[in-house]
Amino acid sequence: MSDQAQSRQAATTSHRILILDAIRCWRKARDDGHFPQPCLFRALAPHGADFIVPALDSVMTFYESHLRRPISVGDELTISDDESWLLASLIEVATEERSTAQHDCAALMLDCAIQSMRAILKRLP
Repeated sequence: MSDQAQSRQAATTSHRILILDAIRCWRKARDDGHFPQPCLFRALAPHGADFIVPALDSVMTFYESHLRRPISVGDELTISDDESWLLASLIEVATEERSTAQHDCAALMLDCAIQSMRAILKRLP
């Protein structure tokens, strides 16, 4: 594996961990009745990623609206299906297209938020 490929893989792993922590932070804040953006800022700022707070909050909000239920999160040993989907959609650029054939407004907004988030994530170190 080339140095560039190894560097790209390390960045992807780092981004996965960062986003996973942020997803769980967002869920906990919502469950506790708090606004999630301050929690996201505290989680992301030490990594120089505070600029993604509004975009990530939008993705999470639209995803939950699309699901019509709260996002489920895993624990220290497991990743939930919702977390896996979000990570694949945001970081791994899933090859499978999400279906918006039903013209669900939440699904369309989610697609736009994900595309924006992908562009923003490219700026992370």
